[in-house]
Amino acid sequence: MGASEENKMSFEESISRLEKIVAQLQTGELPLDQALQLFEEGVGLSRQCQTQLEAVERRVEILVKEKGGLELTPFGATGSRPQLLPDDEEDDDEDDDDDF
Repeated sequence: MGASEENKMSFEESISRLEKIVAQLQTGELPLDQALQLFEEGVGLSRQCQTQLEAVERRVEILVKEKGGLELTPFGATGSRPQLLPDDEEDDDEDDDDDF
């Protein structure tokens, strides 16, 4: 698959193709030249997916900022879940006496 074909693929198609490539490479049964070719294709797909994810992240940030008064929490932050809180609401969990 050429670079122009990779660029026409949706994110989901790219991920699916990347998963197939990984599965093929993990068998360890491919000739070196074919394994290298698949690896190169996989690197290209990985970069394309990363670029698409970054573009979507920027769009989401813009949409959230346009709504105003929302706080962004980085996705995948260790031990936390993403939260969107209005500016006038404060997280007063530490002052609550509603402990179970």
